[in-house]
Amino acid sequence: MTGQKGFTLIEVIVVLTMVGIIATAAGIGIVSVVQGFVFAKGNIAIVQKGQLAMAKLIRELNNLHSVTTADATSITFSSYRAGTLHVHTVALAGNTITYDGDILTDRVSDLELGYYDTYDGARESAWAATRKIVEITITMAASGGETLEFIQRVRPRNL
Repeated sequence: MTGQKGFTLIEVIVVLTMVGIIATAAGIGIVSVVQGFVFAKGNIAIVQKGQLAMAKLIRELNNLHSVTTADATSITFSSYRAGTLHVHTVALAGNTITYDGDILTDRVSDLELGYYDTYDGARESAWAATRKIVEITITMAASGGETLEFIQRVRPRNL
């Protein structure tokens, strides 16, 4: 039977084993790429939330006219909008930052407000009439147990 063509059983088994090994390696590679994509997508969403919240707070605090109460995690202030004086409150409530009771952003680990008399002065945790600068620090929980920190100083133009 020397004229027969085809594969032996051993050749088929070896080829199937090699295909299985290659498929497993490719599957592991695809899974790690997908995990990296999901990780990056989650962190991009957190960064966007942090940047939007910070932009809103900067815009509002730039228009600050006077401060009613302020501590390390909340501030109640008045500002003019369209010629009318409005009172606003920014506060940390659980894992969210609220602005006038509405949720500004979530997944917040910490909100710290610091108050300064001068740019290079000492940081204070309470407002006083001599304070001219507000420092906002927002810490947010990112994917994989990491934290993202957003820090900005605002010098209100109406003080």
